Amino acid sequence: MVDENDMANSTRTISRSTLEQIKKLYHKLAKALHPDINPQTEKIPEMRQLWQMVSVAYTANSLKDLEDAEILIRRALEKIGMGDMEIEIPDIDKKVAEIREEILHIKETNPYQYKFIFRRYGGSGKTEAGA
Repeated sequence: MVDENDMANSTRTISRSTLEQIKKLYHKLAKALHPDINPQTEKIPEMRQLWQMVSVAYTANSLKDLEDAEILIRRALEKIGMGDMEIEIPDIDKKVAEIREEILHIKETNPYQYKFIFRRYGGSGKTEAGA
């Protein structure tokens, strides 16, 4: 696994396709393991450790470490009887509406914070109106 110091000192670049693979795999793993979605992650130390591994690998843009984590996660989920279980997000529509309201509030009260957050997490910083 990528050491956090190595990650901070790394200056390597990755291709756009590798970055897309990393994002896709991270989202897949997050759906299975994120503590807000799977409460077992907080209850089982092995699951908590795997979630930390996924977080560090994603931050480090390490596709190999995410792929390794995927194998370990599948084994851990099978061990606790959740291997074939589809992850459901309770009240997803309500949660999406709350997030949209929060985004709208940030855009209206502090547009500079909105642009910073949007750019930081993968957007262009432009609103739908092109502002």
